[in-house]
Amino acid sequence: MTHIILCRGFRIIEAYVIPDDKETHELRLTHETTITDMQSPVRWLLLRNPVVDPITGSTHLRFLLYSSCGYNFQLVCADITLPANSTENVLPLLLDAHAVTMRPMSYSYIVRTELIQSSADGFARGLDLETRIPDKFYISTFGIDATGERCMVDVGHMSSISVAADMGYWQRASFDGTSGRLCFTVPTADSPGNYTAMVLDVE
Repeated sequence: MTHIILCRGFRIIEAYVIPDDKETHELRLTHETTITDMQSPVRWLLLRNPVVDPITGSTHLRFLLYSSCGYNFQLVCADITLPANSTENVLPLLLDAHAVTMRPMSYSYIVRTELIQSSADGFARGLDLETRIPDKFYISTFGIDATGERCMVDVGHMSSISVAADMGYWQRASFDGTSGRLCFTVPTADSPGNYTAMVLDVE
């Protein structure tokens, strides 16, 4: 039995089962719960692939939830349990979450972004990317180990990277955790409306 996990309205988490019958195209809601004790997540990353308990039939998953509100941000390790459900009733989705501690936010930062890539085998790698002035980025790497009972984070040292002052702020950024590369775009100095793509190798 395969499920799809959805977060509706940032507060309601739902699990739908994908029918085994190929002639049936409707998903069936099997579990749901409401997030009440943390900020509404804006991004979900699968940290551990589903594991089915052979005795109870429950399905266990672990996600990394990212949420932000102004200068505040939060990384949460969330364990989701889907109790076995052979009925047509909607059962409670069990959610056990704990915060992943990172470096505190400073109001002196202009932009702060967490770029994370997970491998669904219990590990994730990310960048803490900060922009304080238009021509300088501050970057630190971090790794998350989600194989144990609680998620552990290892934050590296912060380093600065300078770019041409007339390039302005970065517009879009993505992180390839496998190769350790940061890809981002900045406005092209002599061509208004266009952008230049840049690639940085991050240790």
